Amino acid sequence: MSEQPRTIDTGGGDDPALRTLLELGRMQATRPTTTLRARVLQPDGADWLVRVLANDFDGSPIDAAAVLCSAAGEIEFLRRQYLLAKKCFHGATSEDDRLHGLLWYLLLQAAAAVYHDVKLTSQPVETLAGALLDVAPDLPDPWGDLTAHAALALRSTD
Repeated sequence: MSEQPRTIDTGGGDDPALRTLLELGRMQATRPTTTLRARVLQPDGADWLVRVLANDFDGSPIDAAAVLCSAAGEIEFLRRQYLLAKKCFHGATSEDDRLHGLLWYLLLQAAAAVYHDVKLTSQPVETLAGALLDVAPDLPDPWGDLTAHAALALRSTD
């Protein structure tokens, strides 16, 4: 009897395959957050961040700091962009696209947690908080501060 391979559901529900991927990622040297941290620390990392955060996933120019680092970012916008970031990450055809999706995925969840007291993902709090804390030290402010604050906020509500 052949077993069907597990696939990742990008629809936003509780997905055991995605949870497993994130947990495995936290234990591996090449986990997604490690790759993101390495990208940010490259000589052109600051320019890459500015470029990646210049447009939302609908292609519209955006002031990411104004939307993600204040309560001005509407929760429905954050939810919609979160789903698009998740699809970008999983459907990426390049490492750059994958990291683009991951960065937004984490920042959108951080903004929702800090400013709206909402957890966008069905992933366990420890998994999400761990991923946010993984990247926080290497992201320049306001992004590092946002992700660290979100990890603490998530853990305090768990």
